[in-house]
Amino acid sequence: MLGIAGYYLDKQGNHRLSFEDKNTNNIFDNKIKLMDKTYELLDKKFGNLVKTPIIFGGNMVLHRNTIEKVSFDPYNTRGEDIDYLINAKMEGLSFFLDKSLNIIHLPPEYNESNKINVCKLKQDILRFFYEKEKIEYSKNIEELNSIDIEKLKPYPGEFFEEKNFKDAEEKLLNILEKNEVKEFINYAKLRAKELSPKYFEFRILWKNLFKDLKKEILK
Repeated sequence: MLGIAGYYLDKQGNHRLSFEDKNTNNIFDNKIKLMDKTYELLDKKFGNLVKTPIIFGGNMVLHRNTIEKVSFDPYNTRGEDIDYLINAKMEGLSFFLDKSLNIIHLPPEYNESNKINVCKLKQDILRFFYEKEKIEYSKNIEELNSIDIEKLKPYPGEFFEEKNFKDAEEKLLNILEKNEVKEFINYAKLRAKELSPKYFEFRILWKNLFKDLKKEILK
C-alpha cells in the first residue's frame, strides 16, 4: 500500500459537505454536490481502507517508493492532491482512503455575496481542462496505464467528460462578457495542450533526480 489519505473534518467533526442543491445540470454548479456524493459512496464501501478517487493534500501518507515514482505536477496550481492521485494511477498505483485517519480542516471563508467566486471558477476550469488533456495524452505513452474516468466518478471523473467545455463557457457567460469568455476558454484549451507534454517530460526528470540522489547517498 503506497498511498493513504484520510478525511477533512469541519468544526462539528463532519466530513460530509453542506451545499445548496441547485436546479441546474451545469457541472460547475454541482461540484460540491458531486464531491459529497463521492464521500457518500466511499462511506458505504465495506471496510476501513477502501480504494478512492479523491484524496486530501493535507491528510496523506506516502510511501517513499511512491514519491520516487510519481511526481507532483509543477504546471497544476489547483487541486494538486487529486492531480497527484491521477498521476499515480497512470504509474499503476492506487490510493486508499482510511476512514479513521481524520484531521480538522478549516479553509478561509470567502465573501461570495454574488454566489460566485470568479477567480476560483477560472482556476477550476484551467485545472479540469488540463487534467482532461493529460489523461488523453497519457494514452499515447505505452509505459503508462490508461485512466478510466468512470472509475473516478462522481468526482472528479464527471469533470473529464466532453460537456465540461460547454458548461464552463455557459457558467462564465453569466458573469463575463462574451468576448472575454471566448478568449479565456480558448486560452484554457491551448494551455492544456501546451503543458501536457511538458508534464510527461518532467515526470522523467523527477525519476532521474531520485536515481541520482540514491547514487550520491550510496557513495
